[in-house]
Amino acid sequence: MFASKPGQVYNSETMRPLSSYGPPKVGGDILAYCSSCKMDLAHVVFSMVDTQPAIIICKTCSSRHRFRRKSPASSQSPKRPRTPVTTVRAAQLWEQKLSECKSSPRSYTPSEKYALAECIQHTKFGVGIIEEVKLSGKIVVLFRDGFHTLIHGTTTNAIPAS
Repeated sequence: MFASKPGQVYNSETMRPLSSYGPPKVGGDILAYCSSCKMDLAHVVFSMVDTQPAIIICKTCSSRHRFRRKSPASSQSPKRPRTPVTTVRAAQLWEQKLSECKSSPRSYTPSEKYALAECIQHTKFGVGIIEEVKLSGKIVVLFRDGFHTLIHGTTTNAIPAS
C-alpha cells in the first residue's frame, strides 16, 4: 500500500497526490494541466468547490481556466490508425479519362447541349471531358487544370425593343 499524509488529496485512478504543494487551498499552489500551455504546470488556486479546486490561474501564462486533474493526452483512448486515402492529381485523372474518350473533341459553345462523357474543346481551358450534366443547364467538365462548371443548352433571347 502507500503511506498517506493527513490532508493530502489523491487521484483515485493513479493514487498520486494531486498537489505536491500540500492540500489545495485558495491562494495556494497546485500542479495541474494548463489548457493554454498544453502541459502540467504550477497554478494558483483561484476558487474551490468543497475540497476540490474549481478555477486556477497558470503561473506561466497567467490564463484562468477550470481545474483539470490530468492532461487530456493521458485520458484519451488510443488513436486508431487512419485509413490511407488515395489521391489522384487532376492532370492524371484528365489524361486517363481523355484516353478513354472515343470521339474527337467538339468545339464548346454555350448554346449547344452536351452529354455525359463527351469530349469538348474550350477556347480558354482546352480539351475537357464532361463529368456531370446538371438539370439547371450546367455541366461539370474535367480539364487538365481541374473541374470547371459551364453552361449549356442556353438560347439567346433577343431583348425586345422599347
